[in-house]
Amino acid sequence: GVLDEDEQRLVLRKGAKRAADETWTDAELVVVDECRARCEGVARTYGHVVVDEAQDLTAMGLRAIARRCPSGSMTVLGDLAQATAPGAQRSWDDAVVHLGVPASTVVEQAELTLGYRVPASVLDWANRLLAEAAPGVTPARSVRAGGAPPGVVRVDDVASVVGELARRRVREHTSVGIVVPDELRAAVDVPEGVQVVAPVEAKGLEFDSVIVAEPALVARAAGGDTAAGLRLLYVALTRAVQHLDVVHAEPLPAPLR
Repeated sequence: GVLDEDEQRLVLRKGAKRAADETWTDAELVVVDECRARCEGVARTYGHVVVDEAQDLTAMGLRAIARRCPSGSMTVLGDLAQATAPGAQRSWDDAVVHLGVPASTVVEQAELTLGYRVPASVLDWANRLLAEAAPGVTPARSVRAGGAPPGVVRVDDVASVVGELARRRVREHTSVGIVVPDELRAAVDVPEGVQVVAPVEAKGLEFDSVIVAEPALVARAAGGDTAAGLRLLYVALTRAVQHLDVVHAEPLPAPLR
């Protein structure tokens, strides 16, 4: 009685022959988990739960965690500046609501304002995005003062220049990564020893030297959500622990100009 016939057809798909062949997205799995909990209860719970990368959890994902921690004793970590998944969190106050924390519970929020991984020259430049990408986040400052400023070049042929830069950087650094939008990936001639990742694959990675290709395309990779696109670009820029190169043909996003 909740869904009409047309709505039922939208959510129904033909089952695979084997359970192992069924494909589920993360978003679907937490809905199934909610249904199972309603029908069968929660099989296992914990006294304390630690959650990392919590900024990318949906409301349903947070509810799935809350069911497994009836005491509400949790350590939840994340960076809202790197919230790039569909349905990601925009504020920790909202996340607390989705976790079902009673109003009487003491919730302590501690904001990390020091960065240890990215040099100040790179982090300060990437932080320019945050006013629009994550206005509620206090920009972190790096304890690694100084560092080489980002090398930003505007060219006509982004793919060829990215390949040339990669060949140069691989002789200078132990690890080199290229963050390139899908539209340009096939055109980049990648030297041996260089890892190429799409913007959505870059989170959690780090390289001595990073080359970001066409930031404007990276910022548009979030499907029209400007703030989410800039957060994705922020992630790409902050993968560098020594040196950052940015190669572009289109104008840079306004905060970086």
